[in-house]
Amino acid sequence: MQAYEALFGLYFSYYTSFKRKIYAKFERFITPIRLSREKKRLKAKGYFVPDELWAGFFSEFSFCKCFIIKKILFPNFYAIKNSSKWQIQNAQIAFKIGVFAYDEIAWIFIPQRYDKTKKNDLEMVLDLLAKFPQIRYEKLEEGIKIFGYEF
Repeated sequence: MQAYEALFGLYFSYYTSFKRKIYAKFERFITPIRLSREKKRLKAKGYFVPDELWAGFFSEFSFCKCFIIKKILFPNFYAIKNSSKWQIQNAQIAFKIGVFAYDEIAWIFIPQRYDKTKKNDLEMVLDLLAKFPQIRYEKLEEGIKIFGYEF
């Protein structure tokens, strides 16, 4: 009986490992297709921030010490701290944690306070947003949310 249980455990672990590999390959194949469909759907709604506008915004945004980026289609949020180490590229921006294409940014949230004691200067952010009137944003009690697309 124990030999049967051991064989079943071995088979089950092999099966789940194989299933995870197949799923990962499927995700690598299907994610760009889903992403392009979602971009088309969101752009058809009307409002989106073009790459040139994001490039201009991020070129002057380096004073902000902490913010959160949400990409379309992905459930993850990416917290960026000590944001002075950026590399602004052609149609994307590179941080330590990864590269973000401008047209994949759903929204950016700039908190008023982070790490319990530190603060972002929201007045400077509002002044910067005044230079780019095409960018839509929402001022909340906790901070400022800048939208890349209209949801």
